[in-house]
Amino acid sequence: MRMDNSWSRDLAMSASANVETGMTYALFHGCDEQDIKVLTDWLELMTHSAGHPMLLPAFFVELQLRRHKRLIRDNWSKLVTLYAQTGQYGNRAPGTQPVSLQRDAFDYDTTTREVLGMYQDTGFLEKGLVKFQGGLKLLVSQLDVIRSSVPEARKDFISTENARIAERLQEISNDYDALVIECKLITDGASLLNNAVSRSIAVLCL
Repeated sequence: MRMDNSWSRDLAMSASANVETGMTYALFHGCDEQDIKVLTDWLELMTHSAGHPMLLPAFFVELQLRRHKRLIRDNWSKLVTLYAQTGQYGNRAPGTQPVSLQRDAFDYDTTTREVLGMYQDTGFLEKGLVKFQGGLKLLVSQLDVIRSSVPEARKDFISTENARIAERLQEISNDYDALVIECKLITDGASLLNNAVSRSIAVLCL
């Protein structure tokens, strides 16, 4: 499993499991020290679920959710900063022009590049999140496959953990619905800002 590597701190995971013995082997790629600590803490908290083949893939999904929230938070911060720099909101003294209409108030070329870059990056991120949601559905579909594959003695354990993991994956999928909406809001905000900056340039050229 992996997400497109177009963004910082790309993560990937490869895993295999023996459903009869309950042993799962996984390799996480791209984790930093903080990710490793988080994984270790989760494993210590979830020792009762350690025999489930989907536990480590679920942890990978949790790490990706943390990463994607951070990427979207960073884009929100960039957008707010650009709005402030161009004077598209905020109070100003009576009788003064907004920053966007003050000649040489900011670098229009640089600002335009930053806005368009953020618009494109967030648009690609939105598509990546939608694609990742499809992967979540595949994970959920594998839960029933796992239950039908384990020995009879492990079916009760697998059924209990299936319900627990499926519930959490559904919550994460709902989180991704919200993240996709946030991406749309950011791209809409970037589009409005680009239009406002373009109009300012036209006014200054008159």
